[in-house]
Amino acid sequence: MKFINVADLPGTSFPIEAAPAIGFALLMVPLLDTLRVFAIRIFNRRSPFSPDRNHVHHLLLDKGLSHRAITLTLVSINFAFIVLSYFCRSWGCTWLIFYTIILFFAGIAALYYTRSRPRLFVAKSNQEALPEQANSKIVPLTKDTILEHKN
Repeated sequence: MKFINVADLPGTSFPIEAAPAIGFALLMVPLLDTLRVFAIRIFNRRSPFSPDRNHVHHLLLDKGLSHRAITLTLVSINFAFIVLSYFCRSWGCTWLIFYTIILFFAGIAALYYTRSRPRLFVAKSNQEALPEQANSKIVPLTKDTILEHKN
């Protein structure tokens, strides 16, 4: 992160405006994901270091992506934030960091709310089940006769 200090020096041949925001963009995806997961765990009254499946890569795994695809996706997103920060450096450091954080959490919200959830079904009663299924924990969802054995 030495370029942050070098970019602000007056005699620099290539000064960069909003260098701290670009430096923040380098670490933004892993840093904000970790802080987000810690906040969720603390909010749920758990240790911030306890394991769970709230990280971004777990959300992407649940979407069906492979580990290689997840790595490429997260590296591409991080690179996109770096490029965005560089080209929007005229906005100023504070606004640039603010907007990139908002964009990051909007992406996380989109991932979270489009995840697949298990569907719950309500069975009317267990008395409608076949005699061999009466003690079963599995309740048929339809009255299909395809699965019935005809002797």
